[in-house]
Amino acid sequence: MVPPASPKTPPASSAASAQAKKDSAVDQELIRDLAALLDETGLSEIEIERAGYEGDGGPYNLVQLKTIQEAITLTVFMIFTTLFFKTEKLAWNHLVGFGLIVLAVFVIFKKW
Repeated sequence: MVPPASPKTPPASSAASAQAKKDSAVDQELIRDLAALLDETGLSEIEIERAGYEGDGGPYNLVQLKTIQEAITLTVFMIFTTLFFKTEKLAWNHLVGFGLIVLAVFVIFKKW
């Protein structure tokens, strides 16, 4: 028969569980703060695209707007992933791919 665990020393999984709950609470608080900030500005991606489209008086055509959208989305995703998902690490191929996206932005916006 196995003796019961001593109440003075919590199991290691309990400490890890407490830390995970603390990290989760911080992450949820930050997400709420970011959502509140977006709500305060009143801007959404659709409103920004409408304001920027050359057909509505803005400086960008549809291809340029789509490129901006994807570059911003991937940048935010990269930052979010590295901050909140500690198990996910950026590898060299991710950075090369992002570099190619930046190059694509340059090619699309360059006046040839």
